[in-house]
Amino acid sequence: MIGSNSQIKCFVIFFQGRVGSTYLIEIMASHPEIFAVGEKFHDRRKNPAVQLAAMREFLIPTNVQGYRAIGFKTKLHDVGDPKGLAKLLREQRAYLIYLGRRNRVKHAISWIMAHHLYQTTGDWNLYKHEDRPAATAISPTDFQTSLKWVEERNQALIDYVMSLELPTLSLYYEDLLTNEQENIRLALSFLGVQPLAEKGNAIKVTDDDLRNVLVNFEELRSFYAGTRYEQMFDEIILSREPTGQSVSSVK
Repeated sequence: MIGSNSQIKCFVIFFQGRVGSTYLIEIMASHPEIFAVGEKFHDRRKNPAVQLAAMREFLIPTNVQGYRAIGFKTKLHDVGDPKGLAKLLREQRAYLIYLGRRNRVKHAISWIMAHHLYQTTGDWNLYKHEDRPAATAISPTDFQTSLKWVEERNQALIDYVMSLELPTLSLYYEDLLTNEQENIRLALSFLGVQPLAEKGNAIKVTDDDLRNVLVNFEELRSFYAGTRYEQMFDEIILSREPTGQSVSSVK
């Protein structure tokens, strides 16, 4: 059982969505020493007891050989029994990866564009460049609603992960874009496995320059002039050093 074998680490990637989690889990799943799955339990959230039992069975298997780490990813709002999951993770001394995004403006817009992608392809993730949604206009009301939703859920996620008081690695979408290999190395080392040159298949849905995404870029930006969000509209990420911070330092 995993709980009695200190050589095997169980882990959970907590994320809000649109932060590169599919890409990260694909890389982990392709590693020979990691057994990793995606959002395996989200469809059971309406039956919290059944979902928690399935999570327990997955994290505490009786027949695991050849792996050094086993885990899954989940959004917090897909967990039917957060207190029950917290108890399970503490019992197993699980390792946690918080996967976030600093630029809340782009995060909110990415959710909207992903919804457009889903309506077209039936998939929330982009795998072919030709399927990328075309530039569009987003109403100020729709954007404000998405931004508020992103902020509230991200804060709830941070609070939950911090409350677990377990070994935690924070990774950020922006750093995966600018220094992918170093951040993948951080994640694999955190789980106690050897870094390998693995690659995921998912492609970035939204162009990094929002002027190429929003037909009404200037209109939306003008609503946030003088706020902390203004510079987020203008940000086009350039190469910079990666960071791996504790959840407690996330703002």
